Amino acid sequence: IGSSHVGQLNTTYIAYKLKTHGDNYEVLNLAYNGDTPTRRIKFGDEILSLKPKLIIWGISYRDFKTNINENPLPDPKYFLHESISEKFHNDITVNPKLITLNFIRDSFNISKIVKDRFQFSNTPFFQYNDHQRNIVDDKLLRNEYPADMPLNLEEPTKNLEVKTLVSLLHKFQQNDVKVILYLTPLQRHYLEIIPEKQNLTFYSTVSYIENQTNIPIYNLQEKYSDAHIWLNTSHVAFNEKSLIYSEDVSKIILDELDS
Repeated sequence: IGSSHVGQLNTTYIAYKLKTHGDNYEVLNLAYNGDTPTRRIKFGDEILSLKPKLIIWGISYRDFKTNINENPLPDPKYFLHESISEKFHNDITVNPKLITLNFIRDSFNISKIVKDRFQFSNTPFFQYNDHQRNIVDDKLLRNEYPADMPLNLEEPTKNLEVKTLVSLLHKFQQNDVKVILYLTPLQRHYLEIIPEKQNLTFYSTVSYIENQTNIPIYNLQEKYSDAHIWLNTSHVAFNEKSLIYSEDVSKIILDELDS
């Protein structure tokens, strides 16, 4: 779960990696644009009703900034009763060869068209368009000023988003759901313009969350910062050449399921 940073993951590919490992898990990406802990907590009960084995939550600077413009919230009733097809719920014996043959079709072709957008059943709240597949030249990225700026991060003990995240993580833990967090990747030019004070506050926030919840936090923030895989400075492109991001998240999931 998480914002559009998480929405750019290829959930079909992650599910494929788990299947080839021999795990018959359903993989759902509940990301939506503009997600924050104060928005996500409204659907904590709905998430728990799915009886997840593992929740992986991608976070970044933007999740804890103040004065974020409001975005529409997803309808949990729609998600629970319509977005996940009966076939998706009941198909627990999947042929790995069939998944392999269908991978390109399911991952990079349109599955549900809404005007110029397309959507996948395993990512019900997040829509894609052709633009999100584009890998942008470094020169254009260098001249981009991210929409997330300025960050305006408060100290973690004063930050409502941080307090809400910790509260929701505790709720998941109290219901015996394993949770892990990861820092979503950012491109080099984004990282370079973050004010030092805000950077220190962010990493103080990460440490605070770790200390309050004892939940592992994986750091992918700079891992691909110089790679040619970016849609913009804060989003990896939804592109076959960018599968390294989905590959690494699948490895994190497998490691945590095996631990």
